Amino acid sequence: MLAAIILGCIISGPIEAAVPETGITVSTNFAYDLVGGVNLGAEYPISEKFSARADCLFPWFVWNSNQNALQLLHVELGGRYYLSPSKPMSGIYLNVAAGAGYYDLESKGKGYQGEELLLQFGCGYARKLKGPWSIDLGLGLGPVISKYRRYEVNGKSNDLIYRNDGRFFYFGPTTIRASISYTIYCKRR
Repeated sequence: MLAAIILGCIISGPIEAAVPETGITVSTNFAYDLVGGVNLGAEYPISEKFSARADCLFPWFVWNSNQNALQLLHVELGGRYYLSPSKPMSGIYLNVAAGAGYYDLESKGKGYQGEELLLQFGCGYARKLKGPWSIDLGLGLGPVISKYRRYEVNGKSNDLIYRNDGRFFYFGPTTIRASISYTIYCKRR
C-alpha cells in the first residue's frame, strides 16, 4: 500500500489528496523497536475523520548457533475514526484492525512455529508536531487465534524435531503504540 501511494505521487505528478494539506504518513512503533520488533506502518486519510492504516511487524533474527530465534512476519490492515480532529489524522481516535502472520519463537533449542490471526479494537491519541512529524500513542485489544507446532532442535544437525501440534486462543491487549510518524505530502493541483 505504501509503495503504491508513493509511486502514484511520483508518476502522476501533482495530485489532490483526499484531505487538503495532507499525505501518506509512515511510522515506526518504538514500543516494538525496544524489544527487537522491526516494524513499519502507513496511514492515509480517506476523509477528515476516517483513515486507512497498514502495519507490518517483521523481526527475523536467529542467533547462538540456531538455538534462539525471534522470527515474526505479521501484517495488519485497519481503519481509524478521529472523534474531533483539529487537523487531519490528529486527536483522539478509535480503530479496528485485522491481522495475520507467521512466527518462529525459539529459546535454548526449544520453540514454537505457527500461524496467527488477530482482530483488534483500540483507541489512542495522535498529535501533530513541528513540520511533517507527529506522535501517536495507543492501545489495542482483542482475540488472537494461533495454530502452532512445538519443536526441539537436534544439536548435531540443527534439524527440527517436531513434538506436537496445538491451538492457542488469547483475548486481551494486543498492541501498545508509541510511534513517531513522518508525513509525505503529495502536491495539490
